[in-house]
Amino acid sequence: MASAPGAGAGPKPQTGAVAACKLTELLAHMGNMGDSGYGRQVIYVLHVTIDRYSEVPLYRQLAAIIRARIESGDLARLDPLPSESTLEQEYGLGRDSVRKALAVLREEGLIFTIQARGSFVGPPP
Repeated sequence: MASAPGAGAGPKPQTGAVAACKLTELLAHMGNMGDSGYGRQVIYVLHVTIDRYSEVPLYRQLAAIIRARIESGDLARLDPLPSESTLEQEYGLGRDSVRKALAVLREEGLIFTIQARGSFVGPPP
């Protein structure tokens, strides 16, 4: 059986200046709730990903993602940042890329790091 041209080629890679943002709709069915008025709920989650096809280096994209979280108030002053290993796993990056991203944010004065404790938002107290 012949397939259509381009079939099975998969989605075309996204390109973006910093990171691709996707709004993911999650449907959570509340299960056996009867006539209680509860049922299907729609939850919107903003999921920011690294664009591996972008000309922007991966560490700069990660720095931009963390910077946006700080500027939006998602991360407040003195809040701890996720650990390096958590950032590696969450964004699929290597340790060097994560460390470079944190170094960029430190140079900008957005975060500070305490050895053996982690990185925190804002200038040190």
